[in-house]
Amino acid sequence: MLIPNRFANLRISLINISALTIEFLISKKRKSATIREVLAHLSKMSQELDREDVVYITMFLFAIGKAEYSTADDMITLTI
Repeated sequence: MLIPNRFANLRISLINISALTIEFLISKKRKSATIREVLAHLSKMSQELDREDVVYITMFLFAIGKAEYSTADDMITLTI
């Protein structure tokens, strides 16, 4: 789980992984991807991440107004 504390690994911190997710979505032509595609991309960076972490990242990006989530097709869309 992505929880900030003094022992947190900055490589898999919420802010870093969110930034990597934004970079990935920007690189996509439609600026959107499925949760599975995002997880596959992030798994190249760290095997410690799972679907639950991507859901937390999606909620964080939604909360700050940078992404939208579609339940119909399980897609994250960048709104920048």
